[in-house]
Amino acid sequence: MVTPSGLAEEAAAAAMAEYVECMDEITRRSRFVQDFYGLSVDRFPLPVVAETVGLQMRKILELIAKASLAAHRAAWDEASLWFKRDWNAKAILERIEKVNPRFYPHPVKESQVFASGPLKAEWEDVPEDIYLTKGRFIDAYDAIGKMMHAHLPGESVDYGGFLLRTRAWDEQIHELLAMHQVFLLGVPDAFFLVQMNVDGRPTWSQWAKIESGEPPQIL
Repeated sequence: MVTPSGLAEEAAAAAMAEYVECMDEITRRSRFVQDFYGLSVDRFPLPVVAETVGLQMRKILELIAKASLAAHRAAWDEASLWFKRDWNAKAILERIEKVNPRFYPHPVKESQVFASGPLKAEWEDVPEDIYLTKGRFIDAYDAIGKMMHAHLPGESVDYGGFLLRTRAWDEQIHELLAMHQVFLLGVPDAFFLVQMNVDGRPTWSQWAKIESGEPPQIL
């Protein structure tokens, strides 16, 4: 079978295996952050807690930004270098967008499923006020970078306020990824629907528009 994008089914599946691995790592890191919140109360200095959580959140954000490139090692490696060399999230996302203009996950919720004939479905966009938009991604990444940098002795740092913000970011990331469409580099004519399961690995299916005005059909 060949998908409408021209990619063999096996190649598309391999690309999504790489993507799902990124989503799986995001889930594991998010669970660590949530567990660490509970374990760290009164056990570790507040700066240590903030820096530990901040590091995990930064890793999660980088995985979100790079995941659609996962099946293309050269593009992935180049994006990884950008994160190492440049702390400016806006500039990094603009570079990734030039490689894959639709790199950012598109959060949706199912609105209608058509049972007759081949499986077709429609989705509604998730309201922007509840998920991690690209603008909020930039704000979060830059705030983490500022907090992680060395501070002068005696400099006042609001670690408690920072941790409250990380909780909000974690919730917004959940809303971004719970059910989302992703457009992989090299698959221009179809998209993948990804669902992040509470138990077990994320699941995915491939969809494509079949006619103008028609709902997407599963492949």
